Amino acid sequence: MRRPCPEGRRAAPSLCPARGRVAQAAQAFGEALNNGSAGGVIAEMGLNPTGLGVEPFLRALQAATPAADAMETEAPKPDAEKKDDSMDESKGL
Repeated sequence: MRRPCPEGRRAAPSLCPARGRVAQAAQAFGEALNNGSAGGVIAEMGLNPTGLGVEPFLRALQAATPAADAMETEAPKPDAEKKDDSMDESKGL
């Protein structure tokens, strides 16, 4: 029985079964994006990448994510830092 990789240590992918499987899955998904066979997944996600490959897929995924728009357009509010700290026991007891 193989042990999992120790936390915080780097090891070759072949020494870490989970890391090796993730690398294999990422490679297979990359190949599917490159050769066009991931069309079903792309259609199901409602994405419209501008070409084949990982980068166009990731750009389309990012563009379709509502959080990406909010992060880019939402400026920090000046009053956001001035919260009422009435629950903070360290102040004025």
